[in-house]
Amino acid sequence: EGGTSYDDVEVQVYNPNPNTPPVSNAGSDQVLTLPTSSTTLNGTSSYDADGTIIGYVWSQVSGPSTASIASDNQAITSVSNLIEGTYVFNLSVMDDSTAFTNDVMEVKVMPKPPTTTSIVKVNLYAGSNPFNQDGWNNWNASGETNITSPSFKYSDGSSSTISSVLSYSQGLPDNGANYGGTVCPPQVLRYTSYSTAATRTLTIRGLNNSAKYGFEFYASRATTGNKTTFVINGVGKIVNTDNNKTESAVFTDITPVNGQITISINKTGTFSYINGFVLTETVTSTSGNRSASTTLSTTSTKEVVSSPNPFRSSLQVTINNSYNGKMQISLINNNGKIMKGLELNKVTESQLIQMGAETLPPGIYYLQIKMGEKTITEKIVKLN
Repeated sequence: EGGTSYDDVEVQVYNPNPNTPPVSNAGSDQVLTLPTSSTTLNGTSSYDADGTIIGYVWSQVSGPSTASIASDNQAITSVSNLIEGTYVFNLSVMDDSTAFTNDVMEVKVMPKPPTTTSIVKVNLYAGSNPFNQDGWNNWNASGETNITSPSFKYSDGSSSTISSVLSYSQGLPDNGANYGGTVCPPQVLRYTSYSTAATRTLTIRGLNNSAKYGFEFYASRATTGNKTTFVINGVGKIVNTDNNKTESAVFTDITPVNGQITISINKTGTFSYINGFVLTETVTSTSGNRSASTTLSTTSTKEVVSSPNPFRSSLQVTINNSYNGKMQISLINNNGKIMKGLELNKVTESQLIQMGAETLPPGIYYLQIKMGEKTITEKIVKLN
């Protein structure tokens, strides 16, 4: 009588609609070439199937420390101050049930490709008193219409395919042997092609469509009341030609069309003038823009599941196939160097392998699995 007994009961409450974590998508990998030093990070392809994403956080996983993320809590943001190297950025997204997932993307910044610069110097004259120094070409521009030059030489004496056609000229008067000048050698200012036409053209031919060109035009006459405007692609540069010994018209970064560039020469006053010009040709080499990293296949397959990815200290690898036998597993860095390797026998259809990687620096790695003649490679990322 009056006894007491106890018992426990367990109540389990099941959620019939468990939350599905969001899917983070940091966007595709990018390759930049200096001097480009900024880009956009876009995580708008992230989504949540059963709710909404309430937060985005961008962070840098690895790479040079110069990078600056403008707004790390926005789906779209910019990153600047990039220098040569490989950067890995992580995007973490959180849904309205506070579940979160991560995704990473890589920005590879290549060095500025090497360039080769060549110069063509052209002096217009009337057939006497040429200027034969410092690599100048002497173009006898005597004639009236469509005056065509021979192929010019580069200033180092080597041959070029470049030539010119002057649409119209009324003569080449002599400013005098002692005319002088500092904008170019005084001898180049001695003779000048003149015209009373409102406009005429100088067409430079035989150019490299892949190169960029710069020009400096000289225009001077021992008269008063005239100006000459040089126009390329709608951009005009005015030279006051009256006894001009210091001014020139300079253009940069011009791309040829069908191997040529046309310059309009327009007058203000009675005459337009042109005494000579210097052409600068800049060719960018693509050979210096190749990555020294080993190219690895990154074919994705469900035969291999690595998690978590990104990981911090250890990586769990599950291999699902019918292969049995010797197997090699390697973690390879972005330069193709094996940083960690295992060799073991696969004895079951679904085999789980745990790889410790605490000592590896953060960054992008390639998980490479060799099974007989078959190789599977998957990109993974180690966080700090």
